[in-house]
Amino acid sequence: MDFSTAIEYDRVYPVVLKGIDGTPNGITVNVVSKDAKRVVEALRKAQGDYWAKLAQGESDVPMPDIERITLVHCIDSWDWGEHSWAHVSGSGPASLVDREFLIDHPNSKWFKDQIAAGTANLAKFFASVAEDCAAWIEKDVMWNTRAARITLAARNTCVHAQG
Repeated sequence: MDFSTAIEYDRVYPVVLKGIDGTPNGITVNVVSKDAKRVVEALRKAQGDYWAKLAQGESDVPMPDIERITLVHCIDSWDWGEHSWAHVSGSGPASLVDREFLIDHPNSKWFKDQIAAGTANLAKFFASVAEDCAAWIEKDVMWNTRAARITLAARNTCVHAQG
């Protein structure tokens, strides 16, 4: 396997949002990795603008909010199902204005936490490795099931022999 191509940072991955009880609430947000090209470019631009303003002698220049920029640019599209967030609803590509509105909303912490976890989970962006792991797990489960049946059969044979 060529590990130089193992991670696809720009691969879109669905994050199924969950309510406080841990069950899916019908909202899916499609995200890219926090290391995707468009996220890195947005961060570089914000930091470049910050340093340029300082170099020009501006004094009250706020530091760029790295977490906010990252989350806004990681969101690709969404499907709100039967739900909405103020005026944001429906499904399809997420506009920059709507992404910023959602991330900046004072009640969005639960949303941001789940999106941040999804964008940081590199295992989701290992396309071929994830498929290989899924196949391995399936084989392992099948083997363990067979081993359990053999163990149970052997145990039953021992019990009958002792009886």
